[in-house]
Order: sequence, then structure tokens, then C-alpha cells
Amino acid sequence: MLTKKYIMVNNRRDFMKQRNSRFVFIILPVILFAACPHAESFAGDTESAVYYLEPVFVYPSLIDEYYANSLRTITYIDNGRKTNSQSLTGSLDQISGLDAAMRGAFDIQSDWQIRGASFEQTDFLINGVKVNDPQTGHFSSDIPFFIDDFDKVILISGPSAGVNAASRQGGSISFVTKKPAVQEIKARSVFGDNDYSNQMLSVSYPAGSIFSRTSAGITSSSGYRYNTDFRILKISHASFLENSLGEMEFIFGFMDKEFGANGFYSEFFPDQKEFTKTAFTSLGLKSDWKNVNFNPRVYMRRHEDRFLLDRSNPHFYENLHTNRVLGAKLDIVHELPLGKIFSGADIASESIDSSSLGNRQRQRNTLYFVYSGNIGRLIFSAGGTGYFYEGLEDIFVPELSGGYMLNEFLKLRLSFSQSFRAPTFTELYYNSPANIGNPGLEPEESNNYELGADYAALGFSTEVTLFRRKGKNLIDWVREKSQTVYEIRNVSRVATEGIDAGFKIHPESLNEFNPSLKEISFGYSYVRRSRQESELVSKYVFDYLKHKFVLAGEFLLPHSISSKVQTQYLQRIDMSGDFIVNTTFSKEIKSYNVFINIDNLFNHGYSRKANIPMPGRWIFTGVEIKW
Repeated sequence: MLTKKYIMVNNRRDFMKQRNSRFVFIILPVILFAACPHAESFAGDTESAVYYLEPVFVYPSLIDEYYANSLRTITYIDNGRKTNSQSLTGSLDQISGLDAAMRGAFDIQSDWQIRGASFEQTDFLINGVKVNDPQTGHFSSDIPFFIDDFDKVILISGPSAGVNAASRQGGSISFVTKKPAVQEIKARSVFGDNDYSNQMLSVSYPAGSIFSRTSAGITSSSGYRYNTDFRILKISHASFLENSLGEMEFIFGFMDKEFGANGFYSEFFPDQKEFTKTAFTSLGLKSDWKNVNFNPRVYMRRHEDRFLLDRSNPHFYENLHTNRVLGAKLDIVHELPLGKIFSGADIASESIDSSSLGNRQRQRNTLYFVYSGNIGRLIFSAGGTGYFYEGLEDIFVPELSGGYMLNEFLKLRLSFSQSFRAPTFTELYYNSPANIGNPGLEPEESNNYELGADYAALGFSTEVTLFRRKGKNLIDWVREKSQTVYEIRNVSRVATEGIDAGFKIHPESLNEFNPSLKEISFGYSYVRRSRQESELVSKYVFDYLKHKFVLAGEFLLPHSISSKVQTQYLQRIDMSGDFIVNTTFSKEIKSYNVFINIDNLFNHGYSRKANIPMPGRWIFTGVEIKW
């Protein structure tokens, strides 16, 4: 059961304060939307992973306990510990099971891929709301919030359709916003190579019974090679109101981004440029009655995209796209004597107005449920999701999981699930000199199998998972070797298998051995995919990370200087491997945190996606102040 907190109103003065607080909570979304730049059109513009056997909290509202038995491979990053990373992608890249297939630096554009699946096969959620972009998965990672806005980020490897309908083949990445607890002002200023600048200000403040946080920041650089310059503006807000009904939550995020896209979508066009705007907002309530918990929520996501194939000649080829997702969802948890039933419904409308894709709209409805419980040492769950897409056949995808606690430290687990993904608007209708869509595409499907073991004792934890995925009708962009134009089609059948492994030594063990060692973690992921001989060049399905090895450590140096070192080994399929070392030095001085980051310490040349060169050594220095 969730704990309810009640607001006591004992006199007229308290009543007026409560009434004013509710007025602020209601009127604030209106003010933000009226002032937000997203209302303008483009027409006016030319692993440090932690593995838990005990409860792993995914959504603070209702489904914390669904993952408490950890029958999936779950990795999370707790934002309570500083990473000093300059991007959300940089924070997530420490997870060995995640391929942050970046086309450029920081959060310019990252195709986050899990277990060899493509970027389109990853679900993205903010507080339980799916925020995948219906135009193209390239924009699903456009998260219009700051790292500091999130309490934690959770990566679930493999489909988990039973809750929130997160049933894409690779898995899901969930962002959980942080509730401001104290009155605080935070400022960050960072400068670095290539004219890099990152300036951010965040204010957390109470207003009666409302606790709020508002943040704004801008990041820019002249780029690390030709046509890789960028500028990113972000504004975010969160408000929480507790009353007799429960806890109301309002969040809003906006991002305005422009960047040079050298070779992003076709290696034959180095002068591509893109302008995007992303806005997301949701309003929800967390409440409970007897042994039933409720979480209704309404939400909206809007994304604008202006693409130039040649920035020096904008009229040669230009695309304008605006897509919108409007939806409402309800999650319910019903506690039973022998477990819990998690159920929900999500009703959403997806639409796009596009110069190249046309004006399109479709309804996306889902119903999902899962029963989870345990009998003695046996842990189990069973459920699934029904998908009702306009223009597609209705489909139900199940999931079954089981586990057994051999003792208080060791657990064995296995699972079976199916997955489903509908084509995006780009895959269906796009037509350009470089890429041609296909309105006859079939949805992607797969059967997924997983077997694993978790061990956790005082001071350290480890886990190993074997997985196999049999995909059907996978969607891929392909071309003849002698041609330059990619066409999209369904690939009949593709099998994927691999292993995820992780090991972590926690501070309590290290302090006895060496007080200067704060944490050591290791992660490894291996993926192998069946591939039939073909004369066609694949753009995405057969471009995956075969090996990823992450070794990270945190050390305490003299004069209370903290040092973090992360070594990665990355090997994409049919390519040689790369060792990348990133390091951070920081020192706390009263309310100041002064730090130096060095990315790619040894200036190694490498690529993360489509043979696009990544930055060499990049040095940053900055300070964060709280008061």
C-alpha cells in the first residue's frame, strides 16, 4: 500500500494558503504552455550498473512491487550519486547492456539499443508514459529534461509487456522524475574544448502545500569536426501537491535543438543539418483506496523537425515535420492474499503533419495486466498486453516469468515473452533522394527466452543472463551495393542470442580492504545474430555491438579529491574493437563541487554508428554551486 499524507486545515489562514496553492498548481500548466516556444511553427524559420535481488523500485506510484522479485535483467542508475557527465547519454553509457549508438557528441542524436536490437526496438518511458516518437525512433531519445530532474533511470533488458505495454524486442528505458524535497538553488557552469559551454540553473521551492522545481539551461559547441556544431536549449518544471485524494504531479519539459548532421542519414551527404523541438507534459494522481492503488494520468508529447539535406543550399531538399501524441492512461494495482494484479489501459492518438510524409493520424490503444506473487521460495508472474492499432490487426503478446530462491543470497530465474512493434510514419511513407519508405510494411514480432541467476551478499553482487530472441518481419533499410538509395522492407526471420553479466563490489567491502577505493564494477555484454548471405547492404538490423565491456572504479585521492575512471571495450559486428577511457576528478568545497572531465583520455579514433567518427580527447572543467 502506498502511504497517504493528509493536509490538515485548522483555520482560515491555512485554508487560504491551501486554496492559493491549488490555484498555482492549476494555472501553472497554462502559463508554461502559453510562454513555451514550442507553440511556434518552423514555418517562420527558413555500467556502473547496480543489481538487486531485493525490491527494485521502477515507478514510485504503483508498480514498485512488480519488479521487486527482479525476474528480469534490471539495471538502474541512481541519480543520488554524482557522475558529472555532460549528457544523459554519457550517464547511460556506463551500462554494459546498452549500446549508445551515437552519431555525434553528447545528446545530439543517440540511438539507444539493447541486446543487439535496433533503436526502434527500445521503449522509452517518463513516469510510466511511453514517449517513443511516432515519426522515427531517432527522436525517441530527445528527452526534454535535465539529468538532475530524474531520481533514477531504469533499463529493463527484454520485453515486459505486462506493465505499461513496454514490449519492444530490446527492452525499455524508464525515467523517473525527482520530487524536490528542500528549498534549493543549483547552478552549473562548464567550459571545454571546441568552444564547449554548458550553463544551467535550477530552483526548488515550496509554495504552500506544493513543492516545485524549475530548471533552464543551454549547451553549445562549434563541433569537433566539419558540420558537427550544435546548440541545445532546455526548460523543465515539476510540481507535486499532496491532499486528501493523494499526490498530484505535474511535469513539463521543452527542448530546442539544432545541429550539424554530417553523414547522419546518408554517407553521401556531409552537409546535412537538423532543427528539432520537443515538448512533453503530463498530469497525474497517485491515490489508494483500501487494497487498491490508482494512478490516472493525461499526457502530451509534441515534436517538430526541420531537416536540410544540404545546409549550404536549403532549397535543394527540405523536410518539415510536426508530430503529436495525446493520451490518457490508468494504472491499477490490486493486492490479493497470494500476490498482486497489475493492470492498466493506455489510449492515445498519434498524428503527423509533414511536407514529405503527408498528414497522417492513427489511434493507438493498449490494455495490459500481470499477476505477480510467490509461494515460499517460488516467485512467478504472468500477463500480457493487447494492442489495438488503427490500420493493423489486433494482437495479444504474453509474458511468463518464474524464479526460485535457492537461499537468501542466490536466485535462479527464467522467462518467456513475445514482442510487437508497429512501423513508424517514416518507415511507412518517407520518400527522399536518399531513403524510400514502404506503406506495405508488416509489424515486427519476436519470441524471447531468458535464463539467469542473481547472487547478492554483503558487500558485493553479481548476475548472469543468457537470452535468445527469434524475430519475425524485422524492419530494415537496405540498398544494393552499387546503389546509393536505401529502401525499407521486412526481413523474414532473424535469430539473436547473447549474454549479459555484471559484478559489483560495494563500498562496505572496499573500506576494510582499502579506504581509498570507493566502488568497483564490471559489466559485459555479448550479442550474436544470424545473418543470411545477401547482396544487400543493411543500415540497421545487422549493425550492432557484438562485445561491450565496462570496468569502472571510484577512488579517493589525497586532499579529498574524488576520481572516477571508466574503461570501455566496444566492438561492433564486422569491425575491430576499441578501448575508450574516460575519467573525472572532483572536489567538494563547502557548497561547491569543482570538477574536471576528460573524455576519450587517450585520443583514440573510433565510431559508434554508421562509420561516423566520434570525438577525440575532450577536456571539460566546471563548477556546481548549491545554496
